[in-house]
Amino acid sequence: MLRINEAPKIEVHLIQSTEHPGGIGEPGTASVQAALVNALFSATGVRLNRLPIDRKALAGRKPV
Repeated sequence: MLRINEAPKIEVHLIQSTEHPGGIGEPGTASVQAALVNALFSATGVRLNRLPIDRKALAGRKPV
């Protein structure tokens, strides 16, 4: 995962419209949790399948 100082700059453009307001970025947030727990699994070998993530499940684990 990128650290905040490694993330690319993001430009935001607002567009005038007469359409009814709707969502603009919600679909992308659902994949964050899966990416995070998969990264933790790769690093520790512990499969996490519940949110919020329990630190106790990872306590004392060494990187794989």
